[in-house]
Amino acid sequence: MDKMEIERSEYDSLKARPSQDDLTAAERRADEAEEAKAAAEKAVEEAEAAQKKAEKEAEELQKKVDEAEESESQTKLAKERIDALGNDFLGALGEKTRERLDEQAKSHEEDEWEARLEELEELTEVKRDASTEEEETPEGGKKPGGKDLTREETAAARVGGRRSTTTSEPSEAKRASVIGGLTRKSGQPVGAGKDE
Repeated sequence: MDKMEIERSEYDSLKARPSQDDLTAAERRADEAEEAKAAAEKAVEEAEAAQKKAEKEAEELQKKVDEAEESESQTKLAKERIDALGNDFLGALGEKTRERLDEQAKSHEEDEWEARLEELEELTEVKRDASTEEEETPEGGKKPGGKDLTREETAAARVGGRRSTTTSEPSEAKRASVIGGLTRKSGQPVGAGKDE
């Protein structure tokens, strides 16, 4: 074997270099570190996605809660507004007008509501608080009351269906005959109530 002489500093430098095993181990550690970094980044992305999904679900739930509270508030406001109106006023409204008024009671601002009531008062010629005697219902609401009419008062009221302008009104005798027939069918004697 041939001998070679080198300087001490060069020898120390050669000896300090890593061996092949050291290089392989270092490469393995670097690969593992890269894999761990990629896994950590993926975990962070998944956590961020899960957080965004949870935030979106929370927003949707809050929106539903807000909508439910708004609906409940509108329903309560509508009930208060309708309950404040008199029975005569409500009775003067047609079915479609009443349905629209119930919906408007929920959605109209205060000034719009007042304007709508003023409009209806003008159309019906009945004040909004006009009401006959009232009785409290078990639910705390109000129902129309008032006295029962006698046969004579009913006949004298000249009430009936829509009047046609082309035909004449029935005579008093015909009205009394119809009223008398109706009361006989209901079981009340013909002469009952006349002298009361």
